[in-house]
Amino acid sequence: MPTPTYVAIAKTVLTTTQSSITLNSIPSTYTDLLLVVSARNDSASVGIQNIRLRPNNSTSLVYSFTIGYSSPPNGASTNSSGNNNINIYGNPGGSTTANTFGNIEIYIPNYTSSTNKPISYTSVGENNDATMTFANVIGAGLWSDTTTISSIVLQSSSGSFVSGSRFDLYGIKNS
Repeated sequence: MPTPTYVAIAKTVLTTTQSSITLNSIPSTYTDLLLVVSARNDSASVGIQNIRLRPNNSTSLVYSFTIGYSSPPNGASTNSSGNNNINIYGNPGGSTTANTFGNIEIYIPNYTSSTNKPISYTSVGENNDATMTFANVIGAGLWSDTTTISSIVLQSSSGSFVSGSRFDLYGIKNS
């Protein structure tokens, strides 16, 4: 079995609030992509919310996703599909414990292939509020597009990412 090698492609650490970030010029020399996010939202009344992911800044995405999440007192799952955004849950907002950041890993295998792109993610958000949903999430889906991914836009679904939010993109090579 090959040993994967992770190569840092891009790193963005916010020094001010921003509603979105763009990771451009993703080279097509890797097998897979891994995006690691540590983020928080400035929306005052929002608990855990989503981050909108747009490969190649596409505004006409067609996707299908299934997620499983912790929702006190029991876990739950849901299916979604549609256009415009792939929703990645796990971004804490203003109603969560102050200064806590959600942690998300997004994995995109075969991002250069000429077939539809599978995308999976795991996230852990602050969950001291017993009524909060989407605190711990696993998700998997399919982006119905055959284009090589050369950029990724991440947008906060409400408000902005706060200063200190971090976005690290890695290329993975099997060697």
